[in-house]
Amino acid sequence: MFETEIIRILILPLGIISTHLIRSPAGCILVDAGIPGSERKIGRALARVGLSYRDIKLIVVTQAHTDHAGSAARLRDLSGAPILAHRDDADFYRRKADDLPPDWPSRQAVPQNADAAQCL
Repeated sequence: MFETEIIRILILPLGIISTHLIRSPAGCILVDAGIPGSERKIGRALARVGLSYRDIKLIVVTQAHTDHAGSAARLRDLSGAPILAHRDDADFYRRKADDLPPDWPSRQAVPQNADAAQCL
């Protein structure tokens, strides 16, 4: 049995964009989902440590920028894991909106009020 570990997954060279997998005996949490199309790199990184998409139990998106949220909906489809994100971005993750709300740049990445977060 292993203890909890954090695995950095590089999405673009030089670590410009990366995601992080928190791996524990209870399952995995993916923190941020990378740019659109990142699910392939994340899948390969999971396989290297003997995991699959289904081992992801939660996807946490820290901010609704495309480099953090771009593959979240697709990874949710592949893993079955819910997305935890700011509630005002819910339609984007549910694919009911093509773009994020116009005020998203002014919102804090981590809501100060727990009611502002939503598991989708």
